[in-house]
Amino acid sequence: HDARATALKGVALVSDPNDPLRLELLSTAALNIYTQDGIRAAIGTIEAARDRQPADSLSRACLEIPLGTLERRAGRNALATRTLTQAYHDTEAPERAEAHSGAASALSYALRAVGDLPEALILQREKIDWDTAHGDSLALSVSTYLKGVILESMGELHPAIGVFERARNISAALGDTQGVAFADMRICQSLTGLNQYLAARSSCNSAARVFAASNTTDVLKETQVYLAIIDLSEGRATEALRTLNEVLDHGGSD
Repeated sequence: HDARATALKGVALVSDPNDPLRLELLSTAALNIYTQDGIRAAIGTIEAARDRQPADSLSRACLEIPLGTLERRAGRNALATRTLTQAYHDTEAPERAEAHSGAASALSYALRAVGDLPEALILQREKIDWDTAHGDSLALSVSTYLKGVILESMGELHPAIGVFERARNISAALGDTQGVAFADMRICQSLTGLNQYLAARSSCNSAARVFAASNTTDVLKETQVYLAIIDLSEGRATEALRTLNEVLDHGGSD
């Protein structure tokens, strides 16, 4: 919420409604809203800002990216796919390459939501190529991780593990413990799908320690569910039940 508050302070300081900095801050504020009511209101705000921009302008195309992302978060996946496809096409000119890479990543996410995994994978590779070419290690750790998520969804578990390990290594080099933990959680999930329970447990335990230390409850619960599945698969029903009770004790708020 700090990012949203800071962005809104910036918006208040820039009076020209079409100033590129103001539009960027408006987008940042909108993308840091997580309640459904807030997302619906943010869609209206970004849509109005987009519609004020000249047709074919870069500012209009750039606003389509947060708009489509918000539509996806609101569960309007078909609409999000249309909006983001438009953003992708509107940024095809070479001088719009950075925005094009952002549109590719957002569209990949939306296509994953509607089940078009092969196309989502192609677009995610575009984002990885951009991040690699521009030496943006933090963005590369995320784009690589998301490629792993797509491969995992496609049932390509061995390749997914290799990709998650690459994402993990990038995060480790950056000192990003949360990034390492997310990769460990996904490695655990993929190894569980391959019935490699010993290695899976080790990865999940590593992830759980980080999530517990940082009080990241939702993903901690997700990791504990994988640990319970491992216990069940190894015939340890009592331990599995104890772990699932812990998950429920954490509030069961999702």
